[in-house]
Amino acid sequence: MKQLEYVDELLKELSESLHSIDDRRAEALADEIMSAKNIFITGSGRSGLGARGFAMRLMHMGFSVYVAGETVTPALHAGDLLIVCSGSGETPGSVIMAQKAKQLGGKVALVTITSGSAIGRLAGLELFIQAPTPKLDKSLSVSIQPMASLFEQCVLLVLDMVILKLMKRKKILSAEMMKNHANLE
Repeated sequence: MKQLEYVDELLKELSESLHSIDDRRAEALADEIMSAKNIFITGSGRSGLGARGFAMRLMHMGFSVYVAGETVTPALHAGDLLIVCSGSGETPGSVIMAQKAKQLGGKVALVTITSGSAIGRLAGLELFIQAPTPKLDKSLSVSIQPMASLFEQCVLLVLDMVILKLMKRKKILSAEMMKNHANLE
């Protein structure tokens, strides 16, 4: 059987990026989630899809979590947490949400590639993923993947690792989480 073309290269890129994660920052994100009354998640494009998957897993664990901008999303209040997934940290809609969250007394966490960004300056916590993309720096050609694919894949995997940390802290197993899985399918 022939191996699927690019598998080794993609796995190498993912491994290098994921091994760059500062576990203390991932633990700090888990701390923020544990202490927040409500959690709001946002991200645009493919990063947003990873963020939505994270929101779903948090809901499966029993957290009060919402995807920002959805019609059933309630108001953010002081002490609530907004988690933004943005490679650049400059996504206009996410910048506005982060500014508003801060004005309302909420906390902001950012999953990103870039330090010193507009959202990063608002965030109390930044979780960096080393996933270079020519989308942010035209001189970079580190990834064989197009645009920001490496970052977007890492968002999903890094946030799944945070879920595993939360499962350990809450002593909750996957079977227990299934109780909150959608059943109107």
